[in-house]
Amino acid sequence: MKGSIVQRGDRFYTVVRPRDPSTGRKKEIWRVVPRPDGMGKRAYRQEAEKQLREFLDQYDETGHVAQAGRLTLGQHLTDWLVAEARRGLSPRTVEIRRMIVCSRLMPALGAVPLCDVTPATVRHYLQSDAATRRMDGHPGNVSPRHLQLQYLVLRAALEDAVHMELLPRNPAVRVPAPRAMRTREPRRLTFEELAVFLSAAEQASPRYAALFRLAATTGLRVGSLLALRWDDVDWQRSALRVRVAKTVTSLQSMPLDDDTMEALRAHQDRQEQERAAAGPFWRDEGWVFANEEGGAPRYRQVAQRELRRIVAAAGIGPVRMHDLRHTAGSRMLEAGIDARTVADRLGHRDAAFFLRTYAGSLPASHRRAADVMGEGLRKAGKGHAGRRMDVVG
Repeated sequence: MKGSIVQRGDRFYTVVRPRDPSTGRKKEIWRVVPRPDGMGKRAYRQEAEKQLREFLDQYDETGHVAQAGRLTLGQHLTDWLVAEARRGLSPRTVEIRRMIVCSRLMPALGAVPLCDVTPATVRHYLQSDAATRRMDGHPGNVSPRHLQLQYLVLRAALEDAVHMELLPRNPAVRVPAPRAMRTREPRRLTFEELAVFLSAAEQASPRYAALFRLAATTGLRVGSLLALRWDDVDWQRSALRVRVAKTVTSLQSMPLDDDTMEALRAHQDRQEQERAAAGPFWRDEGWVFANEEGGAPRYRQVAQRELRRIVAAAGIGPVRMHDLRHTAGSRMLEAGIDARTVADRLGHRDAAFFLRTYAGSLPASHRRAADVMGEGLRKAGKGHAGRRMDVVG
């Protein structure tokens, strides 16, 4: 078997090319060479040569190469985060994963060799103080949802290690995911409440009023809306091209109603006025919902600060950003739109999960179901009574 050392940037990689016994073809196996802090380039090169010799000796003795080798979980998590950032995920998703990796997983598990991670390692971590304690200075533990997010991020990173042929199987798969309990049921606004909310948005947050209207009428995720550029707006077909989506099955072309298209035109005119006033200081990056300088919009600014302003002005009680998504899905279902269409618009891969989440416990749906059954029996009873009278006569 042949091997070599490859340098990419400031890192060395050892590459071996064993022959696959099932196909007879050679297959490359890459392994990063760990570099301790303060190690010079010459010593680092010698460390790479040493690792390559260990590779080749291992293959001579056993006939295969343990691919994870001396790679630590922390090194793999670092590489995985870089790959995830280039996948086209929403900025908010990338931010959450980086936060969990850097603040939770790396301090507790970063030094563990990747090949030594077992189901017991994952379970012990989820039960440890490193995963459950709050980090904001307040007493108590993290929410069940936050613990579940830690598990999902760790499981996704380990699944990537399996795809990269660093591990034979994902050790997190055998560990049940922590259950996340909802702190409250999502709120589904009525059309009257929604009209009041959007009217307040135009007054309290004119820069982002069109964004909140899109969230309420399409059910798109905030990350997808913030990633929109003007090239994604199809003015002729009255639709949006959704490039950034959480699932690959998300609808790529989102038709819009006439009023929403008119709101987008008014939003574009307002942005043009801001561009003219800013002059050379405007960052011309093409964002539909640009910030005050024309740059990329910020999730926290929109989903927290601007939303608080609108809710206070509307006076209709608490509304979370995700409530607008639930409102769109539920109201479309109540209007008789088929579940598959609504699930596609909201970007859900699993229609059954969508129905459980958005169609469950809708009072109007229960009332309609009761009326349908009652009306059906009433009509059937009248016809049956008529036939009995004919027989008696």
